[in-house]
Amino acid sequence: MGAIILIGTWLGHKADQHWDTLPWLTTLGAIGSFSIALYRLFTAVPKK
Repeated sequence: MGAIILIGTWLGHKADQHWDTLPWLTTLGAIGSFSIALYRLFTAVPKK
């Protein structure tokens, strides 16, 4: 799950550098990827 958050934050950071909008897209990338990670965590089917 941590990899999802790191990738989303990194992509947001690269977009911020490209469009010079620091730190907004980095923050949105981190929040979005964190919510995706939480969704995947809570919807995972437990193994028996």
